[in-house]
Amino acid sequence: MCKAKAIDPGNYALFTRIIDFSQKNEAMCEHTSLAVQRTVMSGISTLLGGNLLSEFISNAADISRTDLRISLQYKIAIAKALIEFKIGHVDDAFSIITAGGLQGRGVSIASCTEAFNFFKNAGDEGTVIANKWILSAREYFPL
Repeated sequence: MCKAKAIDPGNYALFTRIIDFSQKNEAMCEHTSLAVQRTVMSGISTLLGGNLLSEFISNAADISRTDLRISLQYKIAIAKALIEFKIGHVDDAFSIITAGGLQGRGVSIASCTEAFNFFKNAGDEGTVIANKWILSAREYFPL
């Protein structure tokens, strides 16, 4: 994963995998030998850029607010991580996705549907945004 991160740091699937790997392996390390713990924790530290997992996610969120090259899929992955790990407020997660509207990278019917489902599943706060999002998507992708 370290080589993949060096080659394509903007890959949303890699971002998601790094979070998953870090979360699962930190818990697993408690039941392994000291040598394995050191190796795994060193790899996790490298993947997270020397940060804690919450800092890694927060840094990605901060970058996503200003970097126009970040795809909609990556923004959705960041928003999901913010909510899953209870970092910031749910509105922060929503704003990451909605910033730039449908004019950003990686906007497709599939990614718009994924964003819509994310909003819809986020409770009452997300329902209003989901409705606005679907209207914008219908204008952007007319039938």
